[in-house]
Amino acid sequence: MRKNLDGTDSRLTTKELIAAYIEKSPKVRGIAKAKALLAYVIEGSRSPRESGLCMFMSLPARYGGYALGKADLNKKVFIRDGYNDGRDHKLRVLERTPDITLTAKVEVGMDKVKAGLLPEVLTAMVDYDSDAIHDGREKIYKDAERRNELELLSGVAHFTVTTEQANDYDKLIRLCERIRRKLHRNKRPIFNKPMSEEQRYFALKRVEAKRFKLWQAVIEARQHW
Repeated sequence: MRKNLDGTDSRLTTKELIAAYIEKSPKVRGIAKAKALLAYVIEGSRSPRESGLCMFMSLPARYGGYALGKADLNKKVFIRDGYNDGRDHKLRVLERTPDITLTAKVEVGMDKVKAGLLPEVLTAMVDYDSDAIHDGREKIYKDAERRNELELLSGVAHFTVTTEQANDYDKLIRLCERIRRKLHRNKRPIFNKPMSEEQRYFALKRVEAKRFKLWQAVIEARQHW
């Protein structure tokens, strides 16, 4: 984001503008890779850290991501929050904007989907809770209120990523595993060809190296946050 003269935010670029540049620059080094990755560009970010966490959670395993599902950044949700003062009996509607919304088809537990015990598509909302923004009792109150409001959404799970979790690779991995289980997703990568035990070991090591490298890129973006 950048500031306009009136103080409002303006987007630095758009997916459409990036696509137009790629089409006009066929001989630029790395343009083929940029074109392939354009499909995974998501608009609406408010910070480099937000973008990085979204990539880490949603990109395919071959690019180092956790493949948790389709991602949206700062997507508005509307929540019906009970009645007003009791005189007009109108439902109060709250507008909330989680940082990252992940939507995925169930892959584990299809028997429950067929039995009507589990929706075919599940949603998880993730908020990045930066220590630089929130502090003290006011933070505790606002976070609790936000969690309580989002609990009203049917079939939606809510998670919080703290600065400490984002900066610690193992802690971020544990959080992503919790989200994966909540979304009933299979573990990645999924190998579709026969492999020996040794081949599988090295294939998993390559995926892990890509994931760690992507995490490092997310953390390095902190200097701009």
